[in-house]
Amino acid sequence: MNELDEIYLRSVSNETLGGDLAALNAVKWDRTEDQPDGTRVGFDDMTGQSFVLGKSEPPPAAPAPAAEAPPPAEEGSSLGEFLGRLDTALNAPFAGVAQGVARFLGNTAGAMGIVEQKEVDRFFKMVDDLSGAATKDNPTADVLGTVGSITGQYILPAVTGYKKLRALGAPKLLSSIVAEGMTGLLGLSPNDENIFNMLAEDSSSPAVAKVREMLATDPDDSEWANRSRNAADALLLLGASEALMRGLPKLVEQGKQFIKSDKGQQVVRSVEDMGARADERLGSVMRGETLSANPIGAAGDMALSAAGKVAGRMTTEADTYPNTINRMLYDAAEPPPAPEGARKWTKASLARAMQEQAEANGQTITQYDDAARETLATRIANEAASALQREGNASDWYNSKIVEMNNTLRQLHPELTDGSPAEGIFKTGLALTSNGSTVDYNLRAAEYVYSVFKDTGRYPTDLASLEKAVGGFGQEGPTLIKQLERANAHIDEMGTDGFVEFLNTKFTVRELNQMGYKVTGESMDFETYGSAIFGPKIGGGFYQNLRGNFDPVTFDRWWMASWGRWTGQPLLKTTDKARAKQLDRFRAASGKKYKNPAAAITAAKKIYDTYRKNNFQPRTELNQAAQRLAEGATDKMREQPAGPTERRFMRESTYAAVDKLREMGYDVTPADLQATVWYPEKELHGFYGIGSGRSAPDDYAAAAQRLLEERNAGQ
Repeated sequence: MNELDEIYLRSVSNETLGGDLAALNAVKWDRTEDQPDGTRVGFDDMTGQSFVLGKSEPPPAAPAPAAEAPPPAEEGSSLGEFLGRLDTALNAPFAGVAQGVARFLGNTAGAMGIVEQKEVDRFFKMVDDLSGAATKDNPTADVLGTVGSITGQYILPAVTGYKKLRALGAPKLLSSIVAEGMTGLLGLSPNDENIFNMLAEDSSSPAVAKVREMLATDPDDSEWANRSRNAADALLLLGASEALMRGLPKLVEQGKQFIKSDKGQQVVRSVEDMGARADERLGSVMRGETLSANPIGAAGDMALSAAGKVAGRMTTEADTYPNTINRMLYDAAEPPPAPEGARKWTKASLARAMQEQAEANGQTITQYDDAARETLATRIANEAASALQREGNASDWYNSKIVEMNNTLRQLHPELTDGSPAEGIFKTGLALTSNGSTVDYNLRAAEYVYSVFKDTGRYPTDLASLEKAVGGFGQEGPTLIKQLERANAHIDEMGTDGFVEFLNTKFTVRELNQMGYKVTGESMDFETYGSAIFGPKIGGGFYQNLRGNFDPVTFDRWWMASWGRWTGQPLLKTTDKARAKQLDRFRAASGKKYKNPAAAITAAKKIYDTYRKNNFQPRTELNQAAQRLAEGATDKMREQPAGPTERRFMRESTYAAVDKLREMGYDVTPADLQATVWYPEKELHGFYGIGSGRSAPDDYAAAAQRLLEERNAGQ
């Protein structure tokens, strides 16, 4: 009797097989017992039935007739057996999924009382026996079938439930917990052991014993108590799987980033070259130019040929955009030499080189449409992912670092509690003094400005006294004073509490303009905050980020440098009209005619160099006219968005990049993204020797700690 016959015999009634002692005796019963009357009884625990098998010592059976000798095996029977086993293995996952789904539906029907749970368990016990017989001696099919069954019983119902809950508006975390818990509650049999039953009953650990007692299924307990335990089982298994799946995209992304890097492309090209050489050797054999070939060598060449073709596709499909941070910084041993005739790189020359590279590759973005948004979102997300994989990234710059700063500063100013008017006043000063400043200098200036406000109820507006106290603000000084005067005027009008509340109130740009505030850089219907009266960058973006609103993005000069790289248009070219206007102003201020424009520009640059070395002092008309001509006479790197349309497209591309990063497994806010790409951009400029090093990566938490230590030391 074979195994399938046995399963069949065990699934039919006693009445059918009661007289067939030979068949009954051939079955492997769960247990047998010898009765006092000398009979032997077999027990089937699955059905609860018992069968009289005969006497304890039955007479020996008559010898079976000799079996005919099997016919000789036909040639190729081994191949047939292999193909049969392969077919079983290939079909096992699909059969497993079908069984898993059926099991989930059956257990759900049992939970709802549509059918008896015992009948469901009995049916699937028979299914398991049949499946076991089908995959006997085929471990591959067994494993694949099990994976398919888990997918059908656990994963598919959980995913379906999650999507339904999300469609109804439920949050992601809640949707995951409910979908996974319900999968275990309804889709698993309360009579089956769960993962917690694997814990040892006699464990010496009280915690382990307690967990087993609480969550392992117990046949003596109620059905719904065990179903609740199965919900915990599903949450554990599916939650772990979900965590794994969230981690896998990161690994995949790392692989993608390597393939796209210069080093990765070198490896790819090497494989491609080996494949090409293998093709030549194989072609020589096929043409008869080689008399004989080593079969092993030929097989190896075929493998190399295939690998080379795959590598060729990888080369073609890789991100070949030349201005990525990976190519220009992470994968570069040293920067390229400065442009011909120049001693070193400048922002303008770097912008010109990047634009020329993008134009040469036909990869500049000139139209802000859906295709451009997708391209930019991909470039931004890939760069951010690369930065997030490096130590010391700035992903928590606006979150934990700001919180640390707040905690540290409260040791100097206890009234700076979260959400308080005092905090609003301090962070207004922090935002206004940030333009063109390092993090450390910015924090010290803000703390001084706030200290003056505490004593006087007004921000300081005397530039000379302010610069004497905290240092020079450079060319941003006059603008800062105007902003502080504006803040004082609003505080006089609204009071401190009213002013801070106004800054955090939503308005459209049109509404703010109708109220008498001149807000530029955004469309009339754009919804922003009262803080935008200080400008779209400092007020509409940075101040809001400092107060914990991470949706607005601060489009500062470093963001614009990155945006120029991504779009392939970082260069701001000077027009003839603008240059002529700047020439006229400089001639008037200098009192010289300068018939040769080149001579005027040379003179302006010399004056501007001295002006800059003196921290933009004194601010005379001649110095300022020289600055405008020196900066505007030649092309330069873009530092501001072109207008409302470009700002809107920047936001759309940023939000799309945030979505892509979340698909990769990185949960970041738009502000986190801006901060994340901020550090590498600064690092890139330092790598090219541009700037004085004042833009080294730093954060407000570290700056606040340094300030506190100095104050405690009495400095």
